[in-house]
Amino acid sequence: MPKHPSFEEFLSVIYHPGIQNQASFYAWEDSKNPYYVWEVIYCCAKHQMPLPDWVLDYLANCASRMMSDEAKQSHDVRKALPSILGFPTKKGPGNLLDPASDEPEEIPTFALRFAIELERGHTPIRAMRNATVVLPASEAERDEKTLWTWLKKYYGLTNVSRITAAEWKFVARAHHTHFYHFILEKFSEINS
Repeated sequence: MPKHPSFEEFLSVIYHPGIQNQASFYAWEDSKNPYYVWEVIYCCAKHQMPLPDWVLDYLANCASRMMSDEAKQSHDVRKALPSILGFPTKKGPGNLLDPASDEPEEIPTFALRFAIELERGHTPIRAMRNATVVLPASEAERDEKTLWTWLKKYYGLTNVSRITAAEWKFVARAHHTHFYHFILEKFSEINS
């Protein structure tokens, strides 16, 4: 039976390149922002890792769009490249090249700690407050509305006002389960 990591050990494993790439994949699936694909390309190049198949598929699609008749007819590379790279054509809020610029980078850790606090039997409000210990002091003092917005966005929810503790647990478990076995595997590799 594998040793289960402490929360601190768990956090150290989260920064493993394979886990970072998996997180980028899920962000790509959720947002379709090519920024996350390029995070993986950068990480793989930096750590001399092979590119995952989904990244190769993305690059093949980029190459196809680059060699298309539509791209060849374009005389303005600045206008053609966003489409070739797969960026959305309509503008929305935020910066597509810095999608997390308006949020602290600790939000995934905050959300994970929130899930752990729920599993410890705390109410959602107490779990959310307890989870702020992983945020920098300036972020931990945020109002509840902001903290709930971060959790809602992280877990892909539209409304959190009527979600019970049991429903929060279900959402958090579903979200984190796909990482759990992968993280345990990496933890075992690192500690063997």
